[in-house]
Amino acid sequence: MIPPAPRLEPRRIGVLVWAALLVLLVLFLGLVVAVNPPPHYATFPRPILLGIGVLLSLCALVLARVLPRRIGSRAAAESAAVALVRLLVGLLLCHGAALFLLGAYLAVHDGWLLAVFAVDALVFLSLFPTSRRFSSLSKAAGPEGGLFRAGAERRR
Repeated sequence: MIPPAPRLEPRRIGVLVWAALLVLLVLFLGLVVAVNPPPHYATFPRPILLGIGVLLSLCALVLARVLPRRIGSRAAAESAAVALVRLLVGLLLCHGAALFLLGAYLAVHDGWLLAVFAVDALVFLSLFPTSRRFSSLSKAAGPEGGLFRAGAERRR
């Protein structure tokens, strides 16, 4: 019989996910910078990609700070799980915006895209799940202030 796997606390899971996403960003950045563009690579309009990248980054950064706190819980016993979900929502918003910028850089090799990526990466680093941050995420919006509560009440 296989013994059960040890349970990890939700904050530790958050730290592991944060670290894995950070490693992925660093590895993808290394790959993107190492790739030499073909001679006919500039088929995409650079200003449009940069504009989309900046807008996407701004939206992701604002949503990463605002949206997770609006995700509610119905029971106090679920606070650690809700905190983990809130953390993952913020991390994945920033991570997605950063990956878009690296993909756009692959298309046009514009250094400004890497500059915006650096801002996204700094915000991603600031989302590290310290015990204080994780505790605050578990206490943010309760069942009365949840994002999905209004929809659930309408269905009843």
